[in-house]
Formats: sequence, C-alpha cells, structure tokens
Amino acid sequence: MKKTFFSLIAIFQVLMLNGFCINSKFIIEKLHSVYDNVTTFKCNFTQYSFYKSANLLEEYHGTLYLKRPSFMRWDYTLPEVQSIISNGKKIWYYYPKENQVNVGRLTKNSNEMDLIFIICN
Repeated sequence: MKKTFFSLIAIFQVLMLNGFCINSKFIIEKLHSVYDNVTTFKCNFTQYSFYKSANLLEEYHGTLYLKRPSFMRWDYTLPEVQSIISNGKKIWYYYPKENQVNVGRLTKNSNEMDLIFIICN
C-alpha cells in the first residue's frame, strides 16, 4: 500500500519536474484512492516552500507522522528544529530553541504559502 502511494507521488513529481502537462484531477483521484486506505503513515521528507510575496524559496527537512483521521506531526530538523502538531481542530507550533509553543485553530482557509512541494524519501 505505502509502496503504491510513494510510486504515485514519485511519478507525479517526475512529470511535474519535467514540465509534462498532466490532468491534476486524475492524479488527485488516484492519490486519494490509495490514501483513503492508509491509517498511519511515517516518512522522512524534504519540503520546498515558495513565498511569492517575498520571492523566496525555502528548503526544510524532517519527519512526518500521520494518523487518520486527523492527527499529524511534522518534526523539522533543518534549517531549525521545530515541531508542528495537530489534532484536526487545533495546531501547535513548538520552537525548542525559544522554549515556546504557539497554539491556534486549524482552518481550511490557511493560505500562508503560495506553493509547498514535499518529497518523502
């Protein structure tokens, strides 16, 4: 199951990186058909976030944990150690260097970044 999920993501990434025009609805439907059967998930990741307003591309590394239906945890190791944890209703941002936790409501309209590209490795 995980192998199929990773294969679909890898194919999507290769097509996108090589500039192929693909039907995004088809890809999303295929990913959902596999994802719907996954209850837990863990991977090491590399994340690229592009902030259009600042014309800034940032690279992050860490480990992602998902437990359906609504729990997630992102443990970042680079460029700075931090964690993002959510139970589907609230979200916690933990910054160990500052010994600080920020808590907020999780909303579907959060639009902080224009583009996030995540590669599980």
